[in-house]
Amino acid sequence: MALQQYATLCTCQSRHDLKKHPFKEQPAPKIHYPTDNLNCSNSNQLEEGFNDSNAGELYSSPKDDSPSGEDFPDQILSEDDEEDLIGLDLDQEAVVKSTFPVVSQAPKSFRNGFYAPFQSQLEFRLMVLFSQVGSGTISRELEYQILSTFQLVCDPPAHGRIRALRQDLRLLLGTSPRMCEVSGKGLWYIPISKTIQLAFANPRIRRHLRCLPELSDSISELYHSQKWIDNIPTPMIRLENGGKKQDVFAGEAGDEYVACGFLGLIAERCLILRNQDGVWISAAQMGSRVKFGAGLDIVLVLMDGNDSPKLKMSIRFGAPWRRRAKGMRILVAPITFFNDDTSGNGLPFEKTQQLQNINFISTSKHLSAVESSVAVVASMRELRRGVCAYDAELCEEVLVIGEILQVVGDNPALSSIVSHLGHTSVQPCRMCSIETPTDIDSLMHFVKRPSLSAKLQTFDKTKAVLLGEKQKFLAGGYNDQRANLVLLHNGIKDQFFIKWMKNHFLEPVMNSFLGLEGEEPFFAGPADTPVEILHTVLLGVVKYSTLVTIGNLSAQEKQKLKANIEGVSQLGFAKTIQGHGMVHYVGSCNGKDFRTFVQLAPFVLSSVVGNIELDLWIALSNLTAHLYASEIGDIESYILQLNQYLDQFILHASKLHSSKLSHYSTILKPKFHLLRHIPEFVRRFGPPRLYATEAFESFNKLIRTGIFHTNRLNASKDVAMGFADYANIHHLGDGGYYSLGNSYRNNSLLRTHLDEVKLLEPFKVNSYILIKPGRIILQIASISKTSQTISGTICRMTKQYYLGCPVIEHTQSVKTFPMANCTAINVQHCCGTGCHIGAKRKIDLTRHNATVKHSGTNKYCINIFSFRTRKLVLDLVQPTRNVPLAEIKTTLQEGFVKLRQKRRLNSSDADF
Repeated sequence: MALQQYATLCTCQSRHDLKKHPFKEQPAPKIHYPTDNLNCSNSNQLEEGFNDSNAGELYSSPKDDSPSGEDFPDQILSEDDEEDLIGLDLDQEAVVKSTFPVVSQAPKSFRNGFYAPFQSQLEFRLMVLFSQVGSGTISRELEYQILSTFQLVCDPPAHGRIRALRQDLRLLLGTSPRMCEVSGKGLWYIPISKTIQLAFANPRIRRHLRCLPELSDSISELYHSQKWIDNIPTPMIRLENGGKKQDVFAGEAGDEYVACGFLGLIAERCLILRNQDGVWISAAQMGSRVKFGAGLDIVLVLMDGNDSPKLKMSIRFGAPWRRRAKGMRILVAPITFFNDDTSGNGLPFEKTQQLQNINFISTSKHLSAVESSVAVVASMRELRRGVCAYDAELCEEVLVIGEILQVVGDNPALSSIVSHLGHTSVQPCRMCSIETPTDIDSLMHFVKRPSLSAKLQTFDKTKAVLLGEKQKFLAGGYNDQRANLVLLHNGIKDQFFIKWMKNHFLEPVMNSFLGLEGEEPFFAGPADTPVEILHTVLLGVVKYSTLVTIGNLSAQEKQKLKANIEGVSQLGFAKTIQGHGMVHYVGSCNGKDFRTFVQLAPFVLSSVVGNIELDLWIALSNLTAHLYASEIGDIESYILQLNQYLDQFILHASKLHSSKLSHYSTILKPKFHLLRHIPEFVRRFGPPRLYATEAFESFNKLIRTGIFHTNRLNASKDVAMGFADYANIHHLGDGGYYSLGNSYRNNSLLRTHLDEVKLLEPFKVNSYILIKPGRIILQIASISKTSQTISGTICRMTKQYYLGCPVIEHTQSVKTFPMANCTAINVQHCCGTGCHIGAKRKIDLTRHNATVKHSGTNKYCINIFSFRTRKLVLDLVQPTRNVPLAEIKTTLQEGFVKLRQKRRLNSSDADF
């Protein structure tokens, strides 16, 4: 199981809140935090420390000049009130844990000097080399050989020191894996709270973290989502006025709304809202989410609500979160969880899903995803109470609360996580109670658009059913067979509840994510498990349609298809596909292959398939490119077009039922029904790419490699140790802070030694680019890296369309533009009667020596099916015809009858 933290566990405060003093010494807060949560048996190494007075400025420790606690405005809190507040007795729940374990002295393995805590630059580089994951993992034997080789030219550290340093770093940063017992099996995991603490203390990561939602005209990030804005509370906000601080907490003003001045508004749930530029928001822009008094404008109000009696009383006696925070800011870290079996296809994604921003939690070959959730829930309970973390941006300690924003994964894994029967059951959808179609009416209900009043399933129903069955079981006279029938009727399959009935009521009773009886679930259930497009679209509808299309081709048509694939332009795609491999080994293709194929399908199939099947592929390519949009301006318009593409696909697939392999069966798959729920998740979370799983699936390779480098005796522990060491060394290498003695420290010098990722040059000669502003299309003739300019031939837009793509023509004009204004796009030739199949000039290792030779016309078209190109020319996409519901039902009924007659299907057949 892996945890993604960049796009969801993320944000900076407004810049006027930042007070950076990077080279000042800051004593740690005078609070002694418990350390009983440490899982380390190497405490005897703390006997001797080093003289940290010699550390110099390389150990930089920031200091906040303001006194600890809060400095309230005089009109809010008097001196007597401050004494009352300080004298409050805090309950046990108000005690928070330190950012890092309290280490009063440096371990023996630590060294003072230029590269502290490492002895030298060589030692640091060796630690980086020996602490890699994935393909960079080095076995212990190879570590010995590397150190032995270095001994020939220098004096490297001993291997024993390397191992001791790893263990001491886990102690210092608190990342030692913990062990919990689940179903008699040991599960080792890295606590999520420690991962979050490292993220906030890491300057490289912290500057990208988002903790507050934002209102925006368009939705492109998770912090724009309705779920974050409406359902994840912000417990407090700190205001500053004339050098005085005021912390306002949730619930302190009752039902009154308190304006927070320059950038946002605080209400009962302390919701902070900012516009995309972070400048101002007027009350009119808030819409119906927040109610306002007449004439209230956030821009002009600095600290409204200061005279509220409820607010004064709450500040004096302390709201629960105020008592728990002890003067610290409270920030919220929404988290995206991913869980899966260690297998699958991986695709590259945005920078937000790079390796360093995906954090490992646990893995086990003995436990399922639901069973391993026990460890996750233990961490989330800790995060619900809040954990103390050092903020590298604010240069102070903060209290961080963790909230699960969404849970992503493939469909079987998500069904298991939400205690659903699964997609192969009678009720194949985890989001609704629809059943597998057995006649034309149920089929119509299966594929049509859900009504606007339909709501996604939540954990409320699941938990109520399980608790009801538990009470019946405890009352006596009730057996597990009767309970299973009730669960089956409600589409529920809970592994913990089944074991509880069979094993004499052993705990836990039900899925850990549901929480205990009387405890709030840790996420909303199916409503927080969005439909992900890798398995549902690329490895679902696109794969099924590709298998059917290629499977129905004759030998001659397959040769032509291979030549077409070889002849089209694949510039700008993450992966290029070969004609021979795509046609003859289509069943073994992965998500990367289908991702490229669907962006080229209308062009390579136009001369191979009939008109109806070509229309089907145009609709499917439009649908896929539409789903991979990086930004949504008008949600309702986006959803309308999405439904229209789905309707077009159903219409054309219903007509293709007479061939050996039928497209009709594709719309009978549960994955196609799941596509109908995507509009609901678009409203809740934003563009589907924000809950894509490509990078997470790629992360599985790292876990498999880690298991390969263990002795298999305790793989769960060994893999967790490896990822903990990786996180530790990169935290220090990024200049991350840690607590040692009485101060927070970091070594910014180490930061320069970690490799930077360099992006490949996207521009090539003869490829096409789009220049902004003005949207000029240019075919590249030359590229000057010295002057950072591109020269080429200007292309003009025509009013013609080819396969739904806008056609362009070359002109005689040649111009030069700055490279910074250029964006690569995919352009295809408008093939006509002049194009023919010819031999390749070079030997082809793919055993296919034919390709399409383009000639006969000088017209080209902009490939709007390309994910990257489409967003640049979105206004040129032709509108889609709205298919009437009656027309869909007619074609479905005709195909349904003919398909059943041909295959002699009945209501129990696999297709249904």
